[in-house]
Amino acid sequence: MNILIVYTSKTGTTEKCVKKLSESLGNDVRLIKLKDAKGENLASYDVVILGGNIRAGKAPSKLKKYIKKNPELTNKKLGIFLCFADVSEKLDEYLTNNFDEEFLKNCDVKGHFGGEFHFDRMNFMIRKIIKKMSEGKPEPKIKQENIEQFAREFTAKTTNI
Repeated sequence: MNILIVYTSKTGTTEKCVKKLSESLGNDVRLIKLKDAKGENLASYDVVILGGNIRAGKAPSKLKKYIKKNPELTNKKLGIFLCFADVSEKLDEYLTNNFDEEFLKNCDVKGHFGGEFHFDRMNFMIRKIIKKMSEGKPEPKIKQENIEQFAREFTAKTTNI
């Protein structure tokens, strides 16, 4: 089973999660950043997993464009995960608000892998806003258990390929 993971990572959190997911899947996994995926032949993969982040409730527009430009994705075993600092219960809301209903119906597995704050990569104003909004809340972190659960579910749904 050939697996392609296409992802976009602004601060490095999604990339960390992709590497952990790849280790958990343990098969023939190819990781490719979205910016390098344009020429990738999707026909050579049985499975495609897409990953990105959520910022202010929005998924990266480049990820949404990639999905629209590649309708053949719906013919694959398909998964999507998002990285964000909010609670897991927001996953369905973020997916519904950012992705086409038909695409989401074709996703075999959907996941939330947590998030991180990278204050060193934020400008002064954004850093102040984030610190104020997160006051009194626990520091967000990558959810290793969610990554492993996603990998188990995905493996279970794709074992007949």
